[in-house]
Amino acid sequence: MNYAGFSANEMLARKMLADLRVKRQLIVIGNGFDLACGLKSSYADFFGGRLQAADSIGDCEEEWRKALDENHLTTWDFILRLGIGGPDWCNLEKVIGDWVLPAATDGGQDEASISDQLLGILDLPVFQDVPSFMEDNLFDSYLGTDSELRLRDVARCVWHRAGYKAGQGMERSRLLDFLLAELRVVEDQFKRYLIGQSDNAAGYLNEAVNLLEDMAWDDLSRSEVEEEYDKTRTSVLSFNYTTPFIYSNRVIEEENVVNIHGRLDNEIVFGVDGKECMSDLDALPFTKTYRVASMGVKMGNPLYDTVAGDIGWSKTMTIKFFGHSLGEADYSYFQSIFDGVNLYGGSTKLVFYFRPWPGKDEEELHAETVRSVTKLLTTYGATLDNRDHGKNLMHKLLLEGRLEVKRLKKRVW
Repeated sequence: MNYAGFSANEMLARKMLADLRVKRQLIVIGNGFDLACGLKSSYADFFGGRLQAADSIGDCEEEWRKALDENHLTTWDFILRLGIGGPDWCNLEKVIGDWVLPAATDGGQDEASISDQLLGILDLPVFQDVPSFMEDNLFDSYLGTDSELRLRDVARCVWHRAGYKAGQGMERSRLLDFLLAELRVVEDQFKRYLIGQSDNAAGYLNEAVNLLEDMAWDDLSRSEVEEEYDKTRTSVLSFNYTTPFIYSNRVIEEENVVNIHGRLDNEIVFGVDGKECMSDLDALPFTKTYRVASMGVKMGNPLYDTVAGDIGWSKTMTIKFFGHSLGEADYSYFQSIFDGVNLYGGSTKLVFYFRPWPGKDEEELHAETVRSVTKLLTTYGATLDNRDHGKNLMHKLLLEGRLEVKRLKKRVW
């Protein structure tokens, strides 16, 4: 729009009026987005070979040194090898939390954690006969088959990675410092792996842009998109580390995309939701909040429009989700967004997409998505000041047509 001939105040008023006419939508994507575009970025793709390498190590110290060096294995690989959590990225975050965060007790937070119990085995002769680590059954509900042998292997890895017998006399703070350093090694290894995958994945960039367009213009014809294009501002909150959209301005400008946990051309982070443990100085560096703040993630433009107070409607008309597990480690982000748009009292619509892939049919995926959405909104509802509002949040959204779980269709134009 040409503002020539207008005073400064008139120009500002006209710009504000034009901005009010712009519809905003926020698209939230997770690893399922990259998988749908052909990228081998799953938990199993990355950790599968590493865990097999850990399984194949013999029983002597020299074999351990060689295997750890050649395969770049860390203590976290052996913690994951204990067989808990499950083969998904959101379960990795749960495992990290189990090992570094204070344990929840009836009386609140207790300093005791699984990591504290690990301290008790670091002094054991881990390259001699297997001692009994579990006389008090501390790990019975946590570990699987061959738990004592595998727990011993965690201790063995600590010995080698921290320096031979360095585990002896460790305090909790020192062990957590070590585990954080090990986590950064895993992050660096995954970054290198993902760079190689994205460089070699044929058609990945084009598939990603097409998938984003499918979401951005869902249910619109070509003529409707052309009519709405200049009236709609799309933002993307990506929980991935890849940046396929910066190479195309067909859908979105780079300043409207935020990779909240880092990008492959910089630092990336794994972590846990820090909402309940911000006062634990030892565990704090493992939280996503702390890591993101220390990285200094830059926002080009605000991702969504916020409202002032409890009354008012956000200009962010729709929030769309695809490929995100909706795991608890990211609940704090979603709570902030839902609070910001005044989800209960406003007009913002939530759309959760899914798309079948080999091995997963539509009915199964639909049911899984509904369960995840229900858990997310139930948990969010419990944070509302008015408990009755929290209990009927999903009913209200459904009655107002502001909640939808649907299969994402491919555009036919």
